Amino acid sequence: MRGRNSAKTSDLLRQGCLVHLRRYRMQIPSMRMDKDQYRAALRNLGMSQHTAAGLFGATGKTSQNWALGKTCIPGSVALLLRYCVKRGLKPWDVL
Repeated sequence: MRGRNSAKTSDLLRQGCLVHLRRYRMQIPSMRMDKDQYRAALRNLGMSQHTAAGLFGATGKTSQNWALGKTCIPGSVALLLRYCVKRGLKPWDVL
């Protein structure tokens, strides 16, 4: 990738949103969850951003950044939220 997109790709790699496999020269999306999916998951689970931050050991500002799309949502957070929504469980019942 060259030009304008290479800067965006570099930013995503740095933030951990993409896994770069040099051997195969390909980029694979990691366990991605976008800001809308994050907010929808919290709404479905009846959780606030502040509650989610405490549960995941993050600050309230970090959770807010996830909800605004400023930083990537870690794969472990995305996985747990998706699992809980799918099963109808509360995250603190799983942890």
